[in-house]
Amino acid sequence: MSLIKIEVDPGNVLQRQFTELERSQLPFVAMQAANRTAEEVKYQWDRLIQTRLDQPVPLTVKSVRLDRARYVRGAGGKRANDGAMVSIR
Repeated sequence: MSLIKIEVDPGNVLQRQFTELERSQLPFVAMQAANRTAEEVKYQWDRLIQTRLDQPVPLTVKSVRLDRARYVRGAGGKRANDGAMVSIR
C-alpha cells in the first residue's frame, strides 16, 4: 500500500506574535491547506491510473482513497487538526 500523509504543525508558527483571531483561526487554515493539497494529490493519482494503465478495472480506478483532515480537541480543549491522508489500496 502506498501512503502520503500531510500534517501541519502550527505549534512552531504560534510562537510568533499573532492576534487572538489569527491564533484561533490558524488550525482551520492549516486543515484547509492540508485538505486541498491532499485533494490535488488524489486528483493527479486518479488521472495517472486512468492514463498509464491499459484498461484498468473499476476496482483499480477507485483504489485511491482520501481521508480529509478534521478538527480534534486536544489537551485543555484547544483545537488541533489531524493530518490529511491519501492512500492507494
